[in-house]
Amino acid sequence: MPNVYFARFRKTIFLSSTAFTLAALCFPQASAARQNTVQDVSDSVQVGYGLQKKQQTTGASQTISARQFNQGLVVSPQQLISGQIAGVQITGLSGAPGADFLVQQYRNATLAGRNEPLVVLDGVLLESEAEEELVSALALLNPQDLASVTFLKDAAATGMYGSRGVNGVLFLTSKRGSENRKLQVDFRSQVALSTLPKKVDVLSAEEFRQVVTQRGTQEQKSRIGSANTDWQDVVYENAVSHDQHLSLGGTIGFLPYRVAVGYLHQNGILTNSYFKRKSAALTLNPSFFEDHLKLDVSLKGIKGETRSPHQRLINAVVNFNPTQPVYGSNGEYFEWRDGAGKPEAFAPLNPLGLLERSTSGVDSERKFGNAHLAYRLHFLPALTAHINLGYNHQTADGRDNNYTYAIPPGSSINVAEFGHTRKNRQTEFYLTYAAPLEKLKSQVDLTAGYSAQKITDKFFLNSVSEPGGNLGSGYFYETNDAYKAFFGSLQYGFKGRYFLTASARGDQSPLFAEQNRDFTSKALGLGWLLSEEEFLKNQPVLSYLKLRTSYGVQGNTPLLPSFNPFNTGTNSSAYPNPDLTWEKTTSFNLGADVGLWGTRINASLDLFLKKTDDLLSYRTFPNTNNGFSYVLANGGEAQTKGGEVSLQYLALDSEKTKWVLALNASYAKNKLVSGPMGAYGARTFLLAFSNPRYVNTPGHELDAYSVYVQKYNNGSPVEGQYEDVNNNGTFGPEDQRIYHSARPKSLLGFTSQATYNQWSLGFMVRAQLGAYAYNRHAAETGFHNSFRNSSGLQNLSSSVLETNFNFQQPFSDYYLENASFLRMEYISVGYDFGKILQDKAQLNLTATVQNAFVLTGYSGQDPEVAYGNGTVQYPRARTFSLTLEVSL
Repeated sequence: MPNVYFARFRKTIFLSSTAFTLAALCFPQASAARQNTVQDVSDSVQVGYGLQKKQQTTGASQTISARQFNQGLVVSPQQLISGQIAGVQITGLSGAPGADFLVQQYRNATLAGRNEPLVVLDGVLLESEAEEELVSALALLNPQDLASVTFLKDAAATGMYGSRGVNGVLFLTSKRGSENRKLQVDFRSQVALSTLPKKVDVLSAEEFRQVVTQRGTQEQKSRIGSANTDWQDVVYENAVSHDQHLSLGGTIGFLPYRVAVGYLHQNGILTNSYFKRKSAALTLNPSFFEDHLKLDVSLKGIKGETRSPHQRLINAVVNFNPTQPVYGSNGEYFEWRDGAGKPEAFAPLNPLGLLERSTSGVDSERKFGNAHLAYRLHFLPALTAHINLGYNHQTADGRDNNYTYAIPPGSSINVAEFGHTRKNRQTEFYLTYAAPLEKLKSQVDLTAGYSAQKITDKFFLNSVSEPGGNLGSGYFYETNDAYKAFFGSLQYGFKGRYFLTASARGDQSPLFAEQNRDFTSKALGLGWLLSEEEFLKNQPVLSYLKLRTSYGVQGNTPLLPSFNPFNTGTNSSAYPNPDLTWEKTTSFNLGADVGLWGTRINASLDLFLKKTDDLLSYRTFPNTNNGFSYVLANGGEAQTKGGEVSLQYLALDSEKTKWVLALNASYAKNKLVSGPMGAYGARTFLLAFSNPRYVNTPGHELDAYSVYVQKYNNGSPVEGQYEDVNNNGTFGPEDQRIYHSARPKSLLGFTSQATYNQWSLGFMVRAQLGAYAYNRHAAETGFHNSFRNSSGLQNLSSSVLETNFNFQQPFSDYYLENASFLRMEYISVGYDFGKILQDKAQLNLTATVQNAFVLTGYSGQDPEVAYGNGTVQYPRARTFSLTLEVSL
């Protein structure tokens, strides 16, 4: 479980201006909706406030349907699409059961602004905040209840959402019942075995004995034991999980419905860790009066139970003395004891005992509801009135005990108990008008409406002393975020070949002074369907070609907490800035969609440039006596430019054999064009809180590292010797160099799906190129002096055998490693048994291995680390699963 009470709670309050906006809804290109076939370009997609045909879109987007989802033990919506959407990076914050994921669009260019996409679930807007894992937008959702996931990328596609869509929009659509269909029952049962793919490299017991014998004091040598314990073998285990899901769908009279229940028990590979989920979902979508009145209802109820140790306990596993046994002579866990047989004060505790006694965990619930009513007027069928109501209620209560040392006699240690509640209520009313203008050979679609949303957050934290159970310090807060908007849209098409979209939305935020609260986001998109021109019609090779371009300006707000009326006292370290204003992000996109030989090859190509002006950033304050340490201010420019491509190829298509290949690739180059220069004494190095080794300076990449250049002798690093970078004859902090970045240069994904008769074979590979990670575990424990603990002994990183360092080498570029990798996300083999039970049922069996292998030059446990922070973490498991699917 994460260190939740150190998470930054980001809340903002928005009141959108009442300016009427003319905009076009921009919808994504739908990917293949049928397994092993390529998308028909005439398909339509449903996103946001309406339905739009693919050839009419002018924005950049991508849809992944249920049959394209990633295979295996998939417990979260993010896992369904990992590696499948060009330009979208999905990184697990941990390998622990039920852990959250960080979703980021590759195009982002911000330092202190919001950085994650807006999540829309069945029409309800949810803020995506991966660091608030307790009640994040996608927490607890059962992926088996989702029909598709769509990501909107550029300004033309996200412009209707103004500043909330500046980092992209992630749409999730639930499965629904089918009209005019008898009862269908689908049952899915899955069992999985998870294993540890790679251990952290630390000294063996014999290597550790040699180090302590050669370099330790007599007292330290006396603590060397005769055991040979690999503590990672002790605490990591093969874990069996199972996932059951049952759904019933069809039509009763006029009522199409789908009801589903699910139960997941995911055991972790680390002792005493698991995630349990009970879920229920109901969708109803009846229509009345010859389809003039339609109702869509989506309800979800979910309960979750998570048990996972604190990060410090995971560190204790690799740090504990390997020469001591798991159990002492008394049959109890081995622990350091004094002459009276009592635990030594502040001595490291037995890792297995810590994990088995751990009470860290979270119990959570989620209630979600959405009702959308649409009435197409009888006297004016082109006009439809819509009412959309949404409700999302999440709660999480937990306990976090993170101590790893023995409590001194007569003393106590605090254990955190916390609770978090989030309520999200949304009301929307809008009108849509769609009619052809036959004399003008045109089509016009209009949308106008009102949206209101209120989000309430409550959080408390209490510290409880152990032993004794006495309450310690704590705090409580409640925040209220409000979003209101009047919105409108216009889409214009001419001759079925030329398309224009435009959007504008005015937002108002109280995070800024009154004179700076207003901002208007604007976007424009153009599309040209060349394949419908006479000179390209009926071509045997080129079956589809559309060019599109978009331009937009959107605002962004800082990651700041809302006003909290319940906290007492003051503790301000940030200087209030009356000149603070919106970040302004300008986006350019040029794209092409191509179809060759009918539906055999489909491809999309996008080139983009994203510039952010009035960059929000934290800067250290000059030495003054005003009591403030930093200030949030505007200034400077950052930019990202690059390209994205996605390709589908129907390699084989016969009666017995089908084979589809899909590739997506993206490249981006970012930099801080100019640094902030203002009244607050801007520094070259800006303050970045996610990792102390990050810096941002003009002319360099965003999230770059500041490191010393290690000197070498015959290929071996020389302890304490660094390059004099500025050639002034002395060594100091000014000799740090800006070197590489935690952000990757390229993302790649490749999928293969093949069937032969009743057999199927699929796999998915994804890769990250150009990102660097700082191997913190090696940097913090890879030196001889590290084994000297105040009580007991601490194991070392095996890197000490190569460096022979005696003392820590802070910020040395020796530990900055290329974290490029290629990961086999999954390999699956399936067999379709066809009709069984007198042709009443369909049976399918699939075997899958996830995280089959990783190719990388990174020396740490896993190259895929969030924020480039290569510390010891709960490892990603290698999982083998067997899935049985029965349809009646």
